Amino acid sequence: MGQTNADTQKPRNPLRVLLGVLLKPRSTFVYLSGARRRWWWVVALLMVVALMAHGVAYSKADLRLSYQRQLEYYQSLSEAERDMMYGAPPMEPQASTFSLSTAIGVGGRTLGTLVTWLIWAGLLYLASTFLGQNRASFGAFFGIVAWTWIPYVIRNFVQAVAMGVTGSAIYNQGLSGLVIDKTPTPITNVWQQSIQPGRGDQVLAAFLGRVDVYMIWNLVLIVLGVAALSHLSGKKALLGTLVIWLVFTLISLIPALTGLNQGIRF
Repeated sequence: MGQTNADTQKPRNPLRVLLGVLLKPRSTFVYLSGARRRWWWVVALLMVVALMAHGVAYSKADLRLSYQRQLEYYQSLSEAERDMMYGAPPMEPQASTFSLSTAIGVGGRTLGTLVTWLIWAGLLYLASTFLGQNRASFGAFFGIVAWTWIPYVIRNFVQAVAMGVTGSAIYNQGLSGLVIDKTPTPITNVWQQSIQPGRGDQVLAAFLGRVDVYMIWNLVLIVLGVAALSHLSGKKALLGTLVIWLVFTLISLIPALTGLNQGIRF
């Protein structure tokens, strides 16, 4: 037992902590709960890189689909209509690089992630106090929360690679595509009256858009991190985590409930 305690107290570099979160999360969070340096900025840096890769891959794939839709529409027109509306065939878009719009999107999502970490850390700190533990600091909770976001970093990298390989943008996150398909429709259907999904479908799609294996992985890591840091039982750590997740989920559904999410694709 003494050897185990000694091992958990040995300083670890960021790479070892990263591998630990992936392979041995329970013991790694025990280590982080007492470590002086929790290396949370490493996760933030990885998140920025992952978001950049995701944004560029999405932009390229989206431009490609937009070109294909325009070309299909152009080919469906008569010669007279082509001359009147286009004059020349649509130009194939240049390979997209890290544009200003992509940079703004990455910056906004990065800021949103940091704010989410702060709120999660604050709520977990309050929850642990309410449930009978108040020895851990807010900073300790923030460091733990940051490392529990590794699943989302991996998701962004995986999706970036998938979009780069297939050339198809991911318009439907999570399971949302089972309810509403947000893939842009062909331009040939522009004159047809589109059927707008009901408010209930929009809310359900917004909820299902958050549900995937990475979300479950993230919640499992939060439970393990809270239990290690606050010394709460597994049941109490799970209860606190689920209550906070439910609050975040309800807040995330407000745009769908009010209709503010109309037209949002990325």
